[in-house]
Amino acid sequence: MISKSSSVSLQVSSSAKLSTSTKSSTISSQLPSSTKPTSSSATSKSSAVPTSSSLSPAQSSSSTSSTNSKSSSSTTVSSSSPQPTSICTPAPAPPVTFTQVGSGGQGCNYNDASRYRQFSGVLKSIQTLNDICAADRICRGWAETAYLGTSNGNVPMHTDVWLFLGPYNASEFICSDDPAPDPYMSTSEYFIDDYTPPTVYDDNGSFETGCFAHWTDSSYSVSNGSVVACNKGLSGDCVDGNNYYEIKGDGSSFVNNQFAWPATVSYLPAIPDSGSYKFSFWVKGTSGKFQVAYGAATTFVTGMATGQWVKKEITWTGYPGKPIYFEFNAPGVFDWKVDGLTIVKV
Repeated sequence: MISKSSSVSLQVSSSAKLSTSTKSSTISSQLPSSTKPTSSSATSKSSAVPTSSSLSPAQSSSSTSSTNSKSSSSTTVSSSSPQPTSICTPAPAPPVTFTQVGSGGQGCNYNDASRYRQFSGVLKSIQTLNDICAADRICRGWAETAYLGTSNGNVPMHTDVWLFLGPYNASEFICSDDPAPDPYMSTSEYFIDDYTPPTVYDDNGSFETGCFAHWTDSSYSVSNGSVVACNKGLSGDCVDGNNYYEIKGDGSSFVNNQFAWPATVSYLPAIPDSGSYKFSFWVKGTSGKFQVAYGAATTFVTGMATGQWVKKEITWTGYPGKPIYFEFNAPGVFDWKVDGLTIVKV
């Protein structure tokens, strides 16, 4: 059940691991990454079909302080940044402070309606979950529920984690009256102090850091993608700043007809609500076609390769925590580029 003991603070540098005095409960994550660690080529290659978490609809600096539960602690950690490409200069993330607002066992659970993303699996640290939430930019907190498994073994030990858009709502922290629930559950919640909703929804939409932060390449092995410095000496190569994302491939080797878009790159915007937003972006292709999809929207942006940069705009309803997908296909060799993604609330 919930304990409300006074907090004890321990400050740790942003590069340090969690202190051994920190709560040791850990949880797991299969969360699709909104940032993709990149090498000098920033390339994603796989001969296997992407998992459902990587497919489109058409197909952390942080700190922790404990204010309740049976033990309490405070920890400062750093949100993870993608590994840089050869031109990557990531901007430092501002500090974010998390407070443990609830913890309990015997069937306790937190199930607020503002939850927007779920992932499950085996054990991960509190630091890791704080970093995931901080990197998501719209996340105000997370809650994990650990299931220790049923006594008959039918339900294995696992954890469920939810990210939340709204502030902590104590009335949604509920514990069962059953003294021995089966499967046994325990839960804990960490929420950001002094949360400020994002006002920039498209950070790194133009790759001007040279990094791949907030983007993910989920293409098949028929293509290679990377952040590229545009050639200002070549007419028509630069369209928005100094860099763009380029994805090359050969559609003739793509034989899996289950999915129509073998080359896909997605961006996770920092959209915190369901208002109306205008999306603008540039695409350029040598052959084939493209499609851009977002959230649960039923209207897509489509077009054919022209060999020139083409600007597209569309107004969509915001879907917090949902990516925008740029998808490409061609019957043979193709070279597509993406740049200048901007998102403005209207």
